[in-house]
Amino acid sequence: MGEKVLVTGAGGFIGSRVVDQLLSDRMDVRCLVRRTPFRTPRSSRDVVVGDVRDPSVAAEATKRVDTVFHFAAAVHRRATEDEYRSINVEGTRNIARAAGANNVRHFVFASSTSVYGKGGVSFKEESPCRPDNAYGQSKLMAEKAAADVAAETGMRLTILRLSTVYGEGEPGNVSRLIKAVAKHGPLVLGKGANRKSMTYVDNVAALCSRLARWPGPSGVSILNVADPEPYRLDEIVAAIASALNKPRHLVRVDRRLALVGSWCLTVAARLLGRKSPLTPEQVVKITEDAVCDVTRLRQEVGFVAPILLEEGIRKTVDWYRSKGET
Repeated sequence: MGEKVLVTGAGGFIGSRVVDQLLSDRMDVRCLVRRTPFRTPRSSRDVVVGDVRDPSVAAEATKRVDTVFHFAAAVHRRATEDEYRSINVEGTRNIARAAGANNVRHFVFASSTSVYGKGGVSFKEESPCRPDNAYGQSKLMAEKAAADVAAETGMRLTILRLSTVYGEGEPGNVSRLIKAVAKHGPLVLGKGANRKSMTYVDNVAALCSRLARWPGPSGVSILNVADPEPYRLDEIVAAIASALNKPRHLVRVDRRLALVGSWCLTVAARLLGRKSPLTPEQVVKITEDAVCDVTRLRQEVGFVAPILLEEGIRKTVDWYRSKGET
């Protein structure tokens, strides 16, 4: 085998697919996981179990490693603000410091386009960062922590600002949208003209394989990661409907009506001690633009996502069907 790489968060949604890809490409992969057994279809004999915030764990995991792919994180809707800061910021600082001390050549940090905040523009890497939630704030702070370590040690740093990543087992908005279309049909909240930058999980894995061998510039590189063009919301719903063999005729729900309905559902669910199937916050997120520019990714790394919306959604829907979840 060639490159020795470490993947943190190797048992997670994205990290496990990165491990698979790197092993397929005959790289020597070490996995850092919180616990065993961890979720990845392929096996790696080189596994470190522990917390990214533990200096001794970080030191052990980064020994004799060429490249670190840091995917371990507290993610949306699953953590408190303290956990975001502790895991995302201090955990990243800890792994980066250990990597620098162990002379790791290249540190790749999985950040998020959430660092930009909201806006009806196509965010570029040099756009101002104004995160509007605790997750985005923690990712921006983690970027700075990693950059500080890179500046101190001379370690090369690549920051991946990931757009919405979907795929088999994804715990976020796309999986919820698939289940909603399966249950209620192709409903579109609002006009459906708002655009979303997104990418299939195997595209991220393929990019990581490219980056493991990418000479790249010294210092810090920031790359937005998404498909070449954003998708309209109604395109996304139509692709899901097609994969589910549902009628492609879209039913549009007025955004104001959806907000009122989601508020009523949320109040009723709270009174019953249950979780609302749709919240006003989710309606707002679904119906707003979230677009980033990926020109730098194409020009500097030579990478264009190979799996686009219809194929990625079909693969994802087929997986949910195999699990009996649609």
